[in-house]
Amino acid sequence: MEMTHAQRLILSNQYKMMTMLDPDNAERYRRLQTIIERGYGLQMRELDREFGELKEETCRIVIDIMEMYHALHVSWTNLKDAATIDERRVTFLGFDAATEARFLGYVRFMVNIEGRYTHF
Repeated sequence: MEMTHAQRLILSNQYKMMTMLDPDNAERYRRLQTIIERGYGLQMRELDREFGELKEETCRIVIDIMEMYHALHVSWTNLKDAATIDERRVTFLGFDAATEARFLGYVRFMVNIEGRYTHF
């Protein structure tokens, strides 16, 4: 991660404030502050891990999947004889935390923060 001196100073000050605001995690913030201040390149890569990226196309695919399951479930509830189809076949079972964690994180964001798909 490449940062200017100004960016490093700002981030260092942020970590210093976090040690005061969140005493339970103060050691972690002090460690990160030291890494930033001293510019330890190998350890600075840890900061990159905290910032994920899910491209717009991938977000749209996840939303399409959620919309598809929503449509399936609405159609299933509108059936006159819904018992002929097992509800599990039209229910979104979620993404796998081990192999699809990024997708799962996005769904949690959509449900818990954005307030969408709360029925899942």
